[in-house]
Amino acid sequence: MVRLHPLSAAVSALRSGGQLAVFALFASTAFGGMSGGFDPAALALAPVAFLVGAGVAGIRWYRFEYEVLPEHLVVRSGVLSRQEREIPLHRIQNVDVRRSVLQRALGLATVRVETAGGGATEATLDAVAVDTAERLREDLGASGRAARAARQAGEAPGEGATERGDVTSGRAVSTEDRETLYELTGRRFATLCAVSFRPGAVLAPFVGASIFDDVIVDGVRLLVRAGIVDVDVGPADVPSLGMADLLYLGTLAVGSFLLVVWVVSAVLTFVRYYGFRLERVGDELRYERGLLGRYSGTVPLSKVQTVTVSENVAMRRLGYASLTVDTAGSSPGSNGDDGGAETAVPLDTRERVVALADDLRATLEGDATTWTTEADLDDAFGDTVVERPPRRARRRYVARYALTALAVTAVAVGVDRFAFGLPSYLPYLPLVGVLLAPLAGHLTWANRGYATVDDGFVTRTGVLRRHTRLVPYFRLQTVFVSRTPFQRRRDLASVVGDSASSSRLMGGDATAHDIDAAEADALREELLDRLRSNLSTRRRRAALRRGRIAAERAATHAAAGTDDTTDTTDTTDTTEESTAGNGQAADERTGDRTFEWADPVVTESNGSAAGERRDGDDGDDAEGRGGASDS
Repeated sequence: MVRLHPLSAAVSALRSGGQLAVFALFASTAFGGMSGGFDPAALALAPVAFLVGAGVAGIRWYRFEYEVLPEHLVVRSGVLSRQEREIPLHRIQNVDVRRSVLQRALGLATVRVETAGGGATEATLDAVAVDTAERLREDLGASGRAARAARQAGEAPGEGATERGDVTSGRAVSTEDRETLYELTGRRFATLCAVSFRPGAVLAPFVGASIFDDVIVDGVRLLVRAGIVDVDVGPADVPSLGMADLLYLGTLAVGSFLLVVWVVSAVLTFVRYYGFRLERVGDELRYERGLLGRYSGTVPLSKVQTVTVSENVAMRRLGYASLTVDTAGSSPGSNGDDGGAETAVPLDTRERVVALADDLRATLEGDATTWTTEADLDDAFGDTVVERPPRRARRRYVARYALTALAVTAVAVGVDRFAFGLPSYLPYLPLVGVLLAPLAGHLTWANRGYATVDDGFVTRTGVLRRHTRLVPYFRLQTVFVSRTPFQRRRDLASVVGDSASSSRLMGGDATAHDIDAAEADALREELLDRLRSNLSTRRRRAALRRGRIAAERAATHAAAGTDDTTDTTDTTDTTEESTAGNGQAADERTGDRTFEWADPVVTESNGSAAGERRDGDDGDDAEGRGGASDS
C-alpha cells in the first residue's frame, strides 16, 4: 500500500488547523461578548485548536493508503472507522488530474477517479507527486483497457494481463501511441474568448455595483452636471427623471451590464481554456487545459454516451461550432457550467468540428468485422438533416411567449398600483414581448427537430445556443413519450431517448420536442426496434471476435507444439485489437482517416471504439436494455 505525498500532509494540516483555529477564536470572542467581557485567556484556545486540527489531518493522511492491483484500485481510509473500497479497473470512467496554483508551486497534483454509473468521484488522491499522478493515469488506463479486452475475449479476470504489458507495479506505460487531435491557439483562442458566454459572468455586474456604488453615483452626478441628464425636483424635494432621460439611463445601464458580462466571460474563458490540447492515447481521449490551475483527464471512447455539436448565435454567424462528448456517470472534468459534458473541441470551423464528430461516430460503430468510415455514415449534423415539428407547434410557442409577457406585465402593474410607484410607462414595457412573441416562436420552432440516422438518434434544440445531439442506438436506456395537457390540446407529444449520460440530470436528454402524437408513437417503436437490432448485431460481432481470437490462440499453440489451450502468453492480437480500435487489428483497417485543423497539426484519428454494450454486459439481454413508456 502507498501513502500520499508527505507535502500533502503538511498542506492539509495547515489548512485544517487554521480553519479550526479561526473557528475557535471566533467562538471564544462571541461567547465572551455574551458573558459581558472578553477573557484574554480564551486566546489560548486558538493554538490548541490549531494543534488538534493539524493532528487529525496528519492522522488522516497516515491512515490513507492506496494500491493498484491487476483488476482493482484499492483505497483504504478513515481514522476511527476504517473504510476499504475496491474499484474495478474496467469500470473506471475517467482519471482526472488537477493542479491548483499552490500544488503547481509544490510539485503536487490531485488525482480523481470516476466510474461509470457513479454520481460522484469514487476516489480522490489529494495529493501525490506530479510524476506519480501521470504514472497512475497511465497505469489505470492501461489496466482498464486490458481488463475490458479480457472481458471481450472471454478470459477470466486478470488472465493474460501481464503478457499484455499492463503496468500495475509503478512503471509508466511507454508503448501507447499518442496523437494530438486538436490544439487551441492563436486566432481561434481569441475568437473563442470573444464569442463565449459563461453563466457565472452574469453575477459580475451585481457584485461590481455593490463594490463600486460610489463610482456609479459619481458618474450619474457627472451626467447631470454636464446637462446630459435633466433632473426635475418635484413635491417634497423628490428628484424625478423625464421619460427620455429614463430611457437614456436605462439604455446606458443595459449596455454597461452586457459589456461587463462580455468582458468577464472572455476572461473566464481565457483562464479555463488556456493551453487546451486534445490527444488520443490508445482508446481514450485525453485533454489538458487551464491557466492558473492545470486540469487534465481521460475520456474512454468506449464510455461515450452522446456526441453534441453546439453553436451560439455568434458562432453560427461566424461559421464556428464546438464539440462535446458525454459519458456515463459523473462528468469528467466538468466545472458545472457545461451541463456535465466534457468539451472535446471548444471552437473550430463547423466543417472540422463535424468531421471529428463523424470520426467519433465511426469509432463507436467500428468493429472487428466491418470497419465503419465517415463516408458510410449518414449526415447527422447538417442544417437540413432534422425534421422540424409541425407548424401548429410554432403557434404553441408564440402563445407561450405572449402569455409570459402578459404575466410579467400584470405583475409589474400590480407592483406599481399596490406596492410602490414605478416610472411612467415602465410597468407596460414587458408588453414589447407580445410583439416579439411571433419572432421568438418562429426561432424556437426553426431550431428544433429530430432525425434517425444509421447509427443513432439525432435531436436539435436551442435558440441562443443550439445543440445538435446524437445518441448511438446501443446507448439508449429507455425511450418514452411525454404529453403535457397543453400538448394534448394540439395533438402533440415529445419523445425522449434516455441514455446513461451525466448531462441528462441537467436536461441534456435527446428529446424530439412537440412532434405529432401519432408520429411520436411510431418514432418510439422505431427507436426500440433499432436498439434491439443494433444490440443483436453487436452480440454477433462480439461472438465472431471471440471465436477468431480463440482460433488464433489455438493456431499459435499448435505452431509452438503445445496442447495447453488455456495458456494466454500470446495475446498480442487481443491487445492490438483493444488499442487499434473496436477490436480490429491495425493491419486490417481499410484506411486511415486524417484531419487538418486550422493550426498546423496533422493527426490520424484511429481511436478505439466501444465494442461492448455496457460494462459487465455480455449482450444476452438485448430486449431488456430498452424500455418504453407513455407519460
